[in-house]
Parts: sequence; C-alpha cells; structure tokens
Amino acid sequence: MANVLLVCFDNQAYGPNIRVLSSIANRGGHGAWMLFFYKPSPTFQHRFPETPGELAGFERLLDDLDINVVGLTVMTHEYDRAVEVAKRAKKKGRHVLWGGIHPTVRPLECLEYGDAVCIADAEGVFVPYLDALDSGGDRRLPSFVYRGEDPEEVRKSGRIYIERDLDSVPLPDYNIENSFYGAGHDVLAMTWADYKRLNTWEGSYYRLLSSRGCLYHCTYCMNNFFWRCYGEDYLRRRNPKNCVDELVWAREKMPFIRGVNIQDDSFFMGSDEWLEEFIGLYKEKINLPFVCRLIPKYTNRDRLALLADAGLIHVEVGLQTGSRRMAHSVYERFQENENFLEVDKLLSSYGVTKTYDTLVDNVYETPEDVLATIDVLLALKRPYYIGAYSLTPFPGTEYYDKIVADGLLPKMADAYNSPLYATDPDQYYTPKTLRWLIEASPYTPSPILRYCRRHWRSNLVGWLSSRLMRWRNVVVGIINWGRNRAPWFLQIGLRLAGFWGRLRLKRALRFGMPELALEQPVTGREEGEQLD
Repeated sequence: MANVLLVCFDNQAYGPNIRVLSSIANRGGHGAWMLFFYKPSPTFQHRFPETPGELAGFERLLDDLDINVVGLTVMTHEYDRAVEVAKRAKKKGRHVLWGGIHPTVRPLECLEYGDAVCIADAEGVFVPYLDALDSGGDRRLPSFVYRGEDPEEVRKSGRIYIERDLDSVPLPDYNIENSFYGAGHDVLAMTWADYKRLNTWEGSYYRLLSSRGCLYHCTYCMNNFFWRCYGEDYLRRRNPKNCVDELVWAREKMPFIRGVNIQDDSFFMGSDEWLEEFIGLYKEKINLPFVCRLIPKYTNRDRLALLADAGLIHVEVGLQTGSRRMAHSVYERFQENENFLEVDKLLSSYGVTKTYDTLVDNVYETPEDVLATIDVLLALKRPYYIGAYSLTPFPGTEYYDKIVADGLLPKMADAYNSPLYATDPDQYYTPKTLRWLIEASPYTPSPILRYCRRHWRSNLVGWLSSRLMRWRNVVVGIINWGRNRAPWFLQIGLRLAGFWGRLRLKRALRFGMPELALEQPVTGREEGEQLD
C-alpha cells in the first residue's frame, strides 16, 4: 500500500483536484492525506515562499505518516515554491509526482525535480500507478511522462487519459482529519475553524464543478492549450442528478454552507434540457442562493429567468475588452458588445448582481482600444463590479507564442512571478489614467466618467482619476474586509442582494420582459449536437 501526501499551493484551502485524487487513492486501498500551503500570489518585488518552519513541518509529516509518494499540483506562479518542496521530498527519498496546469504545459521543467509528470487527467490511472509503484510493476501508464521521454511524443502516441465519464469521479475528500496546512511557523493539522478561516466567505459557499472545459478558446487562456491538445474531447459535463447529489452530501458534511459557487468556466453551455433538469432538482433539494460564470453568447431570457427563480444572485462575466479589433484579431474571442450589453440589461432586470472582468497592460493595445472598453462600461446598468487584470502570457497558449515571436515577453506580466497583476517597472502598462477610470467606473457617476473619458489626457482628469481610484480602494477594501474577516457583513450583503433580486424578479414576471435581440444559446459542441 502506498501512502500519498498531496500538496496544493493555492491561496485558499480549496484544491479540487487533490481532494478528488485523495478520494480515489483511499477508495483504491491506499492512504492519502492533503497539505495546503496557502500563500498570496508573488509579485516582482515580493515572493512568498514556504518558511523554514513550514518546510521542516513538511519533512516531519513525511515521517509521521510514513509517506512514500508526494504529489504536487502546481500552477505556473507556484512553480518556484513547488521546486523547493520537491527538493525536500527527494532528499528524504520520496517518490515525487507533478501534476496540474504548469506540469502539463512544461513537463520537462518539472521532471528535473521529480520522478514523473502527469500531463492529462489522472482519475482513471492514479490508482494503477500507485499499485505499480507499490508492487514494482510497469508504471508507463497513460498520462504519465518520465525522465528521458519526449512529452510531445507521448501525446502524439495517444498515451494519455481523458476522464470522459465525470459521473464516475468520486466525491471530493473533505475529511478534515486527512488535512494539514502551512501555518507560517509549522505545519499543523487542520480543523473546521481553520478551513473556514482559509477560504473566502468562511467556506460558506460550496464550490461545485458541473463541467470541464470551455466553449471558447481565447488565445490568452489555458483552455486554448487544452483545445489545441485534445479538441472537443476536453468539453465534458456531469449528469444534473450527480451534481445535486454532491450538494446534498456537502450540506450534510458541512452544515455551515449557506450557498453554492458554481465554478464552471461557462455554466450556461449545453442544452436547455440539462439546465431545466438541474434547476428542478436544485430547487427541490438545495434551494440556496448561488453564483456562477456565464458567456453572454449562450445566455437568453428564458435561461436567466429559470436560474433567477432558483436563487441565482450573482454572475461573473468576461468582458475583457470593448475593442472589436482586440477581441477578434488578438484574443480570437468572438463576442459582440451589443450582445454583451443586452445580457447586462437582462441581468439587472432579474436582480442579478454582476462582476465583469477586463484585461489591461497589453502591449498590442492602443488608447483607442482602452477607450472602447470604457465606452462599454458607460453603457452598463448599475450596480456592477469590475476586475481589472494584467494580461499575462501563460506558457502553452497562442498568445504566449505570439509574444515570444515578437520579442515582447519582457514587456508583459510574468506568469512565474506576477501573474494577472503586473509589478515589474520595466513592463508595459495601460496608461495610468485609463486604467484608473476602468477600475473606478462602478463607483463613479456616469457624467463624471464620460467627461474623464473625453478629456483623459488632461492634467485635471489625471488628478481627478487618482482621487476616484482612492475612493474605489476604500469601497473595495470594505467589501474585501466583509468577505474575508466579517461573515456577518457578508450575510447582510447577500440577504440584501437576494431581497433586491426577488423584487426585480417579481417585477419582471409581473410586467413581462421586453424582447431582446439575443443570440439563441448553442446547445452543444456544434449546432444540434448536445453537450449533456
């Protein structure tokens, strides 16, 4: 029997992949434990490595639990931290496996500090791998790459595993007695109080994944890499009953759950029948507020009415840019502003609050491209929230390849040390005034924002935008304090949002909604082929 320690480097105690693998290993007759090294993302000026006390605690844990296999799940900005942990594990004579997005894209880089790298799904091959390791059998199984092998040849040969039956994947492991976390001075056993403290909203919103993959394959996103490797096979979805059964189980396991956070890249992809069945079961057995992500192209009035009636209170939507040139030519993201704004109106009519993501600090942008984004923000219905992220060239994406070919990589946010938030003074930045206007737009009266947009090069607007940004920081600071430190504040906010949503929903149902010229949602991978 193998004893496995699965290590996650996220900034929360979430780790959906290691939780599933822990369940699989335990069910397969092996022993599995989880360790959460949570840290903020690095910046050009600041790194957040594990402390000497945490690394010593990790080594002690290997001995105390008689661990012989260490599994690391790693994103690009976590790579340097994972290397240090892998070195400690190898020094102690442990077998080290790498998995996650970064090892999938850069397996040779990770093999320098490990014994094998998983470059695709592992659900169906993890236990056979541990069995072979335990018995001395052949470990050249699908998805695993070893030293001396060419990862691209492994992919081309078809020696990969893609889990097509997501309903067969066991429930994630939320057994608190199997969990540990880095506490700064040491590694400690996790309690439910720790779990709540280490997660946003005190863990009160359970994270659910009903699908894998995204119908879009924007050039800057890691889904772009997966589309190029695996095509439409990477788009998969669970049965509605399977999803709701997980939520029923989660509520029994964690009575403090007060809502659901659906993590799918686009919860709205797939057929109307799937959504109707899911919502029917959700209302019957769960009936809690929930949030999700959506793509406007696959959204219409009927779908939103269905979800709003079931408790949808908030959505996250990618605007990214208001510039058609950038969206189509650089990002290959074929989303039209007219459709986006129609969906925004519809969301507000049903009382659903909104967060819109935008991309800044892109070397290919012009001021006109950024002004086009501000034009879209000016047309939005309030309230809404804005996330502004530095466009980061992630290895494996088409955007990364283009940046490298054009010799512009040093001018962009570094995926290793400043992902999504550029911090190197030598990098390209969106003009400061325009960046401030984007971030402050939800909290700025439209006439003032419109004036600033027209005169953004003036000294007066430069001064005014800095004051608007200060006001924005105060508001966002209060929101983040409530989200992370004061659960009562969050509950009040959510109750008010839910109350407002119910009033708007009743009004919409009573008076009817105007017909909006929305695209009909695509029901599958291609027209007519359902993705259920």
